[in-house]
Amino acid sequence: MPVLSPSRDGSYSLLSALSLRVTPIVAAPTAARSHPRLLLHRLPLLTRRRRRSLVITIYYGNGQQLLAINKYKHFQSKFQNHQFHFHFSFLKSILSPKFKTLTLPPGPTPLRILGNLFAPGARPHHSLAKLTAAHGPIMALRLGRVTTVVISSADAAREVLQTHDLSLSNRTVPDALSVLNHHQYSLSFMRVSPRWRDLRKICNNQLFANKTLDNSQVLRRNKLQDLLSDIKKASEVGEAVDIGRAAFKTIINLLSNTFFSANFVHSTAETGEYKEIVVSILKEPNISDFFPALKVFDLQGIRKRSIVSVKKASHDDVLDALLNISQENGKIEMDKDEIEHLLLNIFKELWEVVGKGNPVEETDIARLPYLNAVIKETFRVHPPVPLLLPRKAETDVEIGGYTIPKDAQVLVHAWVIGRDPEKWDSPNVFLPERFLDTEIDIKGHHFELIPFGSGRRICPGLPLAIRMLPLMLGSLVNCFHWKLEEGIKLDDLDKEDEYGITLEKSQPVRIVPVKLGN
Repeated sequence: MPVLSPSRDGSYSLLSALSLRVTPIVAAPTAARSHPRLLLHRLPLLTRRRRRSLVITIYYGNGQQLLAINKYKHFQSKFQNHQFHFHFSFLKSILSPKFKTLTLPPGPTPLRILGNLFAPGARPHHSLAKLTAAHGPIMALRLGRVTTVVISSADAAREVLQTHDLSLSNRTVPDALSVLNHHQYSLSFMRVSPRWRDLRKICNNQLFANKTLDNSQVLRRNKLQDLLSDIKKASEVGEAVDIGRAAFKTIINLLSNTFFSANFVHSTAETGEYKEIVVSILKEPNISDFFPALKVFDLQGIRKRSIVSVKKASHDDVLDALLNISQENGKIEMDKDEIEHLLLNIFKELWEVVGKGNPVEETDIARLPYLNAVIKETFRVHPPVPLLLPRKAETDVEIGGYTIPKDAQVLVHAWVIGRDPEKWDSPNVFLPERFLDTEIDIKGHHFELIPFGSGRRICPGLPLAIRMLPLMLGSLVNCFHWKLEEGIKLDDLDKEDEYGITLEKSQPVRIVPVKLGN
C-alpha cells in the first residue's frame, strides 16, 4: 500500500510506489494567490484495502495553480490525453532530492520540492544581488531539481571563465531551444565539439577577423547612413523615435548583409516582429527547465508555441549576436549638472575630432577616448546580459573552496560584478572618467568588466560590436540634438528595467531628434 508519512518538519517522504495522475489547473484559490506555496494533502485511510489519496498542488509565480498531482492510475495533461504510468522513480525524483556529501556554496534554505524556485523573481539580477549580499559571492540555489551556482565577484569569475573554462564550457540549454534542435546549430548553445570548434574558427578567422572587418567598412558605413536617414526623416516631422528599436534594425540588417548580402528588416513593424518572436518564447519561465522529468508533457505549451512562432516567421532570423542599446538610470547617481558635463565632454571631443554634424568614421574611433569611456561605463552599470548565459559543470569543480557538483548550472552575475565596491570606487556613480587612466577593456581580459563574457565562450561578435557602438552612438549624438516628447518630463520617465533575453527598459524611451541648426 502506498504511504506518505510526515517527518518532524512537516514534510513528506515517499515510502512505496504510487500511480499518479498529473493535471494542470488554470485557477488557484484566492487565499493562495498572495504567496506562492506548495500544498500536500493526505486524506484519511478508511480501510486497509481502500487507497490513500495524495494531492500535491503547486502555485507558481503570480499565484496561478500550475500543477496538481493526484494518486490515481492515469496521467492526464492539458495538452495530451494519452495515458502514462508513473512509478516510484519519477515521484522520488521530485519529492526526495539527493545530494552528495559535498562542500556546496552557502545559499538560502530551499523548500522541499520547489527549492528556491521563487527566489529570482521577475527581476533576477536585483533579487540575486540581494541574496549575494547575504550569502557571499559564490552562492548555491536549488531551482526545482537544478542546482544553480551564482558567481558574483571578479575573482570567482576568473576561476569559472579562465581557470576551469574547459570543465565549465558547455551550456545549460533551455527546453524551448531544443524544439527544432536549435541548440545543435547555435554557436551560443552548441556543446564544445569539433563542429563547434570549426564554427568558432570561421567566426574568428573569417567573419569577425580584423582583416575582414577592415574590408567591410563600406557596409557598416552604409548601414549607419540608413540609420541616420531614418532619424532625419523623423526630425523633419517632429516624430519621436524609439532608439533601441532603431538600433536593433541597424544591427540585424548589418548581420544579415554580412551573412546573406540582403536586408532582413525593412520597417519598424518588422523590427518588432523579430524581437517578439524570440522574446515571447524565451522570456517566459518554463517549469520544464526546473523539473527536467516534465519536459515531455510541455505543461505550459511553450514547445508548441515555439514551433508555431517559427512557422509564422516570414524570414529566417539571425539573433545570436544582437546588441541591445538601452539606458538605465535607476540607482545610478547623476544629477542634471553631471549629465550636462558628460554631454559637453562628448560634444567637445566629437567636434574637435570629427567636426560638428558629421557622422563618425572608423578611423576616428581611436581618437575618441572619452566616447569610448562612456561606452565602457555604460557596460559596467548596464551589461546587455546581466547574467551571462549559463554554463554547465561537466565534472565536480572546486571554486573558491566550494564544490560545484557535476551537472550544476553556473551563472556569472556581470551586473553585480560591475557594481562591486571592492573593485570600483563610487560604484553607484556614472563616471566615465574612471576609464581614461586605465587599461581595463571589455574584451574579456579584465574580469571586473565582462559584458560579453570571457574564455572560449566569449561572444564571437565582440570585434564587430567594438567597431559599431562608437559609430552609432557618436553619430547619433554628433548629428542631432535630442529632446523629450511634448508634455513629458524627465521625472515622468519609467526608469525601471525589465529582464528578458537582454536587459531593457520596462517602457522604452521615445525621444524627438532635432536636426542641427534648427
